[in-house]
Amino acid sequence: MDSFPIDYHLHTKWCEHASAEMRDYVERAIELGLNEVGFAVHMPVKDQPHEKDSLTEREVEKYASEIEKLRGEYASGIKIRMGAEFDYYREKPSKIERYIAAYDFDYLYGSMHDIDGWLFDWAEYADEGWKKLGVEEAYEKYFKLLVTVAECGLFDILSHFDLIKKFGQRPAGSVLLLAEPALAAAAAAGMVLELNSSGWRFPCAELYPSPEILVSWRQRGGTITFGSDAHCPKDVGRDSARALQVARQAGFDQCVVFEKRQRKLIEF
Repeated sequence: MDSFPIDYHLHTKWCEHASAEMRDYVERAIELGLNEVGFAVHMPVKDQPHEKDSLTEREVEKYASEIEKLRGEYASGIKIRMGAEFDYYREKPSKIERYIAAYDFDYLYGSMHDIDGWLFDWAEYADEGWKKLGVEEAYEKYFKLLVTVAECGLFDILSHFDLIKKFGQRPAGSVLLLAEPALAAAAAAGMVLELNSSGWRFPCAELYPSPEILVSWRQRGGTITFGSDAHCPKDVGRDSARALQVARQAGFDQCVVFEKRQRKLIEF
């Protein structure tokens, strides 16, 4: 197979920084021959000024309804999964748990896009944080925060593991050494690691996670899944062949698929 067997990380017009209808992404996935496609709206719901990419409570209800509608329409062509992407630092676990209980999600991403209020993966904010913290400290803080994401026990998948490298800044020392505590925490929590191909669309020009991190994850007996982090239909499954090659080189030949938060391994 020369493309993603699945793509579980799609953002649409529901997120203000993405475009197009959910139907457009499904059509593109069918065109590519994917077996499963999954959406990952940003949660928790919007209640802070900087959360311009997340949903309101009413929008979450509409999102769930639209998923069900599309499942009915495309039942014979593709499996459609409902996911969500949570930034754990923004809310108390009780609020996250409330939304998890209220909706029939297929999988939940745990992510980190913020270090002490610095939105490091937004280009307009990137420079200020690097100047304030420096590369080494920023990496250290980021991976410590990922430990908290893993240890909370709320999520199925750890998303774009080394996102901190997005704009090309790299520590002088070993990234793997800095990342090891987060890998250990994710393994202990039984989380799946996402292979997120969007890194090739940014200055870091590399899969999330890096090959050396992925090899370490394999050695721990970890499992993986795939996501393009598409924000427009043309990016569905983008760089899929490259992601699969990196996975195979690290020793993987299976990935995890989800249904109602139950997981199954499939070969690729």
